Amino acid sequence: MLLPIKRSKETKLKLSKARKKYYENPKNREKNRKAQIEAQNRPEVKLKRKKWWDNLSIEKKIELSFKISKGVIKHDLENPEYRDNISKGQIKRFKNMTFEDREKFRIILIESFNRPEVKLKMSISAKKRAQDPEWRRKRSEGQKMWAQIPENMEQMSRISLEVQNRPEVKLKKSISRKKWWKNLSIEEKEKIREKQIKINNTPEHRLNSSIAQKRYWKNLLPEEKKIVIEKMLKANKCRPTNPEKVFDELTPDNVRYVGNGSWYRWTGKKHRNPDFKITGQNKVIEIFGTYWHRDENPKDIIQEYKGIGIECIVFWEHEIIKIREKVAPKPELERVLKETLEFIGDHSDEICSERKKDDLEEYIKAFPCSRPQKL
Repeated sequence: MLLPIKRSKETKLKLSKARKKYYENPKNREKNRKAQIEAQNRPEVKLKRKKWWDNLSIEKKIELSFKISKGVIKHDLENPEYRDNISKGQIKRFKNMTFEDREKFRIILIESFNRPEVKLKMSISAKKRAQDPEWRRKRSEGQKMWAQIPENMEQMSRISLEVQNRPEVKLKKSISRKKWWKNLSIEEKEKIREKQIKINNTPEHRLNSSIAQKRYWKNLLPEEKKIVIEKMLKANKCRPTNPEKVFDELTPDNVRYVGNGSWYRWTGKKHRNPDFKITGQNKVIEIFGTYWHRDENPKDIIQEYKGIGIECIVFWEHEIIKIREKVAPKPELERVLKETLEFIGDHSDEICSERKKDDLEEYIKAFPCSRPQKL
């Protein structure tokens, strides 16, 4: 066994000066660099380095990675071959990691990236890169090439789904959306609704939405599919809808809500479940949603009910929503109420004349979102 050589301070100083003098010559530096590369490329050296790296803990690996990125451990990062080898090695190691190790790795990375100084540096570097047209062009080309491979898209879809399903991500998105929506005016909300309805009705949007949904469903595991189906069934039971609630608040007691499936009739074409039924009369009221009933004509459904001896009247969702959000003028409220009460035919003149006297603001205040005692 070789023992370490003991050198005096004077000998160490002389050696240090000799090394500095040797490396001042560019030829010597180049010669030394080539010798190092040759040594590192030897199979036995590579094997030793691999064993050493595999025995390190995740925390130590991340610490070394950061040191390399900060330039504490200097490598030839400008060399494309070196960078390519590093990238391949990291991808291979990440694939061989267990789920627990990946989660540890992710948590440590999040903690490190959440430091204020790291965030600032990343923001500055990202802004600089974004201003470079050449970098943007290369990035765009790279992303397009990457997206052409189906395996990459499936992997991206899976990762995106995992990220979106994390409780902390869901909570953040929910808070930010609520905050954004709360700060909008009623006119802005109405514009967004109308714009979204137009976008949703375009053939391109429907086709893209269909393809995306099919791909999303295909990538789900059987357990995940079960959860999604349960959520969909639960969502479908969320009745009455907001427009139906508002209409229910505005109308008297004999207008009974039956849109939860409690009253059905066969019209000759299909089973119909109206939204409201007038107690003691063969009359029903339908509230048409702007999106779900976009391809339907109210006259057709009125005629369908007429064929089995039932009278029907139809209102659109946007008419009711405008009344609730105080954007509808007073005549709009009076028109909806008048048509409803005339259709019911039970003391409609008295109720209408009474309600016409009321101011719209006061009337809406009298009927908050929570269901009050009806008139």
